[in-house]
Amino acid sequence: MITGLAEAARDTGALTAAEASAWTADQRARARTGRLFLALPLFVASATAP
Repeated sequence: MITGLAEAARDTGALTAAEASAWTADQRARARTGRLFLALPLFVASATAP
């Protein structure tokens, strides 16, 4: 999941390839030490026409 997020950010130009790779490596290191935290906020809206 982490890799997919980094790749998507890279593909849209939000991160360079080097930044995405560094971020992914940092998250993997955090996970190995039990310090990984991942939040995926999702918002859903619904409406009807007046």
